Amino acid sequence: MNPRSAPAPAPLWLLAATLAGPLTWAVPPAGAQALDPDTLPRGEIIESIACRADPSQRYALYLPSRYRPDTRWPVLILMDPRGRALVPLRRVVDFRAMTAMLTDLVERYAVDRRRLYFAGFSGTARVAWLFAPRLSVPLAGILGFGAGLPTSNFFPAAAQSLGAHFGFFGGAGVTDFNFDEVRALDGLLDRYGIAHRLRFHDGPHAWPPAEVFAEALDWMELLAVKAGLRAAAAVPIDSIYARRLAEARELETAGRTYEAFVRYSAIAEDFRGLRPTEPAQAKADELEQSAVVLDTRRRLDE
Repeated sequence: MNPRSAPAPAPLWLLAATLAGPLTWAVPPAGAQALDPDTLPRGEIIESIACRADPSQRYALYLPSRYRPDTRWPVLILMDPRGRALVPLRRVVDFRAMTAMLTDLVERYAVDRRRLYFAGFSGTARVAWLFAPRLSVPLAGILGFGAGLPTSNFFPAAAQSLGAHFGFFGGAGVTDFNFDEVRALDGLLDRYGIAHRLRFHDGPHAWPPAEVFAEALDWMELLAVKAGLRAAAAVPIDSIYARRLAEARELETAGRTYEAFVRYSAIAEDFRGLRPTEPAQAKADELEQSAVVLDTRRRLDE
């Protein structure tokens, strides 16, 4: 993706964006960096780094401002389709490019191999699912926006290749032409027991706004805490809980009853075992019986 249009980086995640695409990965670009990780700047986006094992492959990188090589960091790999259409896989990012970048990340940076995540939009949201079974380490999660699964019969075989603590955070704009297929993921992932959260936002077929990305990373952090992959003390659980609760209340006050119901329900599930969730659950139960929620559910089902 274009590094300058990337979402606001999370301070505790290492972010890498693939730069593979048409006309860009045949030869190393002028100015591509091949620097020692200890010399790389922290807290800012480095626009082009050539992979050591395969210099024809490159990526953009964000190292957290607190990055230290003696601490293991979760890594989020962002893949952009460079266009709204589902272009052929080889024009987006091929397995050679992904392997080169993953090798570079694992060998050069202090990466927590248990916490490897892919983020994709449109065609690359589908591609992320295809990469998962081919990795040498289990994928911890996928952030997929603007598209569903790569094929209609992708499950259940693929589900067996996912890590025990795998989670999926997806979404789409409410006017996205793929809205229906993304919404259908809710029931499908439920059926196969895959932890997931869907978040829809205003807008068309496009990457989601920065606040949705932030929510996705927060959700992955909560999953990691529950799975014992992340120390609870290292995650600002109280502030995440307070922010999510305030957002739900704002929606309820604004008369967006169904959206408030969805948010309260998600809070009750996401923070169960981490914080008292009775207030959020009680509010979700109350709104679930409202005429607005019952009618909205009926119309969505239809």
